[in-house]
Amino acid sequence: MYLSRRQAAQLLDQRLGIARRAAERLLAAGLAGEPVVTSSAALYEAERVEALAQRPEVDQDDLPPGCRGGVLVARTTETTDPLGAVHGPARFSMITRAATRLARPEGQGWFPLVVLIHHAVVAGAELLDIVPAPRDHPQVAAAERWPGRPPLWMLETRPPGDWFADHFDGRVLRQPPGNPYLLWACPLMKPPEAIC
Repeated sequence: MYLSRRQAAQLLDQRLGIARRAAERLLAAGLAGEPVVTSSAALYEAERVEALAQRPEVDQDDLPPGCRGGVLVARTTETTDPLGAVHGPARFSMITRAATRLARPEGQGWFPLVVLIHHAVVAGAELLDIVPAPRDHPQVAAAERWPGRPPLWMLETRPPGDWFADHFDGRVLRQPPGNPYLLWACPLMKPPEAIC
């Protein structure tokens, strides 16, 4: 059985509690598979849409040891390369930069990074560092026209380990609306969910 894009978006809206445009972004990201495109509609397999709508939530009480210092959550609407879209340049507070270093478990050289498109986990990485964006980057050059603005930063990452596949991949991590970056479940922050 197939669902039209509208029907699929309605089902996701009902189950995940997200707006129709947000549901359409999840569909565009391929999280319910590629549609069958006809002359009048894009059709999605009902089973795949249902599987997306019933993704389990990330269990904060069952985080692996490498994530017990918190997780940097990045939100994006980019559907073709969500992980690339969150690498920056972006503005990060000194508190965020410090927390992603200080909250790492002893001897761990990375901090977990999880990428969401409207609550759905779509990518993950191990954050090695937050470094100044190169001055020749177009966004940096444009930002320098406005003196006094905070500097732009880039994320240095590597592919995630088993922690991502075992605890985050194929799940939902509900977050309130807000900034594109959020420290989640970070014991150094009060509350443990803090905007970056």
